[in-house]
Amino acid sequence: MTTQASAFANPRPVLREVQALVPLALPLILGQLFGIGTDVIISIVAGHIGADVMAAVALGSSLWIVVFMAVVGLMMSLQPAVSTLDGAGRGHEAGHLLAQGLMLGLLAGTLAGLLLALAGPAFARETGMPRAILSGVDAFLHGAAWSLPALGVLAACRGVSEGLSMTRPTMICGGLGLIALGPSAYGLMHGIVLPAMGPMGGFGAEGAGFAIAVIFWLQAVAYLGWIRMSGRYPADAWRGRAWAPDLRVLARLVRVGAPIAVTIVLEVCMFSVATLMAGRFGAVAVAGHQVALMTSAVFFMVPLGLSLAVTVRVGRAVGQRDPVAVRRAGLAGFTVMLVAQGISAVAMFSASGTIAGLFTQVPPVVTLASTLLTIAAFFQFADGTQCVAMAALRGLQDTRVPMLLAMLSYWLLGVPLGAWLAFDRGFGVPGIWIGLMAGLTVAAILLTTRFLCRTALPAGR
Repeated sequence: MTTQASAFANPRPVLREVQALVPLALPLILGQLFGIGTDVIISIVAGHIGADVMAAVALGSSLWIVVFMAVVGLMMSLQPAVSTLDGAGRGHEAGHLLAQGLMLGLLAGTLAGLLLALAGPAFARETGMPRAILSGVDAFLHGAAWSLPALGVLAACRGVSEGLSMTRPTMICGGLGLIALGPSAYGLMHGIVLPAMGPMGGFGAEGAGFAIAVIFWLQAVAYLGWIRMSGRYPADAWRGRAWAPDLRVLARLVRVGAPIAVTIVLEVCMFSVATLMAGRFGAVAVAGHQVALMTSAVFFMVPLGLSLAVTVRVGRAVGQRDPVAVRRAGLAGFTVMLVAQGISAVAMFSASGTIAGLFTQVPPVVTLASTLLTIAAFFQFADGTQCVAMAALRGLQDTRVPMLLAMLSYWLLGVPLGAWLAFDRGFGVPGIWIGLMAGLTVAAILLTTRFLCRTALPAGR
């Protein structure tokens, strides 16, 4: 067989790659689910304190998540850099990348925290919310800002560990953080009475911000301690010369990571704008939209965790200088994604009313959320495909063109189409979601096409 098509006519190599991918991806999927559990716990505790606290935490979180994802995106350049080294048999050099990544993450997280604390309250005031809620937003942001330097450290640890195909520490740290968050959030937000010490905590929205910061610092220290003490990671990271700033390495990490950060922020902002548009239709519309959005976010953790593993497998194949394995790693990711998203689509489509009923018993909200979840069921494949394709391209360290393709799909098609359908054509909130579906579908087509073109094999391979 001498043609590109015949090189993949036998499905067994792809299935073997699937067998290597799934064990790598499962801990990352669980880690992502633990991460979104943080939002759920904070929201539940805030809801039990009062409507003002819940509103302040919701608005503050919507600002915090944008900066949070920017730091995460920047640091995602470590996974492909480390996995490529590992694939080339130079995994021992990852210690130097860890030291440089820790410095970059701490710097980026600190700057992000300052930006959030200084500029976040000004953005919040533009919403025109009552003063009582805005004061809570300010307090939340000042507390949550302390989480971002820890996030930078944690992301650096994750990038190196995952790049070396060691993904269980991510799952374990995420699980421990989720377990610790419950009592921390309750104590800091609601307040507790300790024997011989009296009442403590009870800081409301500010306590939510500090609870997030405490958990991220615990996770960062735990992950860093594991890397240092386990003996499974390169020892070079702890030698003095590794900590001398390497401008060449830092520039490469920023050059690859900055477009990832922009792409992620573009997607986050697309959904934020969708929420603002839904607000034009009243409280029921916002509530139904939020129920569907939260449900979609939970289901999205599966392809997101999978995509992180795809980046590692593609990067490793790049390091091995094996173009067939590069393409095969991407195809395996698409295969697993189709199965996972098929299950998600069936669940959303067949149980939309039941899922909506778990969040609220208000009939109009349940009806709207059920409609939106039905729409969401149809774009599960598009969302999963664009996520995996983007990850496969990250494994190739191809991030700038995908950023532009995402910008085109999200902001020149998805958002304008959603606004037109919702307001001009009278579709309401479902029109917004149809626009999102169109944007994600075009992104999936463009990004998948780019990956297939980048990994096309010459005749005779």
